[in-house]
Amino acid sequence: MKGSGARSKNSSRRTLSVTFDRESDNLFPVHADQHGACSHETMDAASDQDQKAKYSGKTSVPATPRCTSPGYLERADQILSYPNALNSEFLSTLISKEFFKRHFPDSRYEYEALMDAAHSYPKPRFGLPIDVARMKREIAAFLAHIDHATNGLSNIDNDTPKIPHCKTSIEYPCVKGASYHPRGPMKMCWNYNYGQCGVAIGENLLKYPERVAEDPIVAFKSALWFWCTEQWNKPSCHEVMLGLWEPTEDDIAAQRLPGFGLTTNIINGGQECGQSSVEADSRLRRYQKFCTAFSVEPGQNLSTRNQTPFA
Repeated sequence: MKGSGARSKNSSRRTLSVTFDRESDNLFPVHADQHGACSHETMDAASDQDQKAKYSGKTSVPATPRCTSPGYLERADQILSYPNALNSEFLSTLISKEFFKRHFPDSRYEYEALMDAAHSYPKPRFGLPIDVARMKREIAAFLAHIDHATNGLSNIDNDTPKIPHCKTSIEYPCVKGASYHPRGPMKMCWNYNYGQCGVAIGENLLKYPERVAEDPIVAFKSALWFWCTEQWNKPSCHEVMLGLWEPTEDDIAAQRLPGFGLTTNIINGGQECGQSSVEADSRLRRYQKFCTAFSVEPGQNLSTRNQTPFA
């Protein structure tokens, strides 16, 4: 497991600054694989201090508007024309209950759990109001990865074979008898990920790791945590898909450029980058499927074949 030590001048954790006014920042988010958020021991998130700074606020949960008419995609575009429109409305408009059931017919989780998790999830918000196309692409990317990771949200607990996934940690020590194997929409694993995620979402996941699979809202919160959190030497998928991350010279040389392909690199680059990969192709097909459903172009830099994995 790599630590979160000093960064080099070419560190990949370099982001563009974006300023929102007080009202428009009061928005809400939505929201890998059998190898997903579990594939690397290098997937340490930001430090505990960073987590507390990022996830300090609590939000109230407004009533979620329902829009199930055939024109819900057009309505989503209209909502974003208002500068202070609630992003929760955009999300629930873009992903209706019917849409969720159609694309995840065998899901072990209900649509309402995704919405509840998104509305109550702390900052940074998922699907920030940058522009409609980028928001749609981010949501399409998130859905593609959890779809691939869990076979349509039907396989949410990889308990076979059972491996403890425990590394020595002072901050996030393993609890006797607990197993930190892959669980939830992003297949989160390892004690340090459960520990850091628990701090971020206010759950004791070191003691009760099974909640990541068994509690639907906690499950989606864990996926949102991984999606929105920088890994120690990697940007967050959230930053990449919204165009808030700027590649360094090292990233450019390694073909790590903003786009869907980079999110695959972040999640499982060691096994799916720099080569032909059935897993990476599966993710991309699902992403393109959701982009088509949302009537948005998938953007650039979709493949991982020429990318060098993050060290």
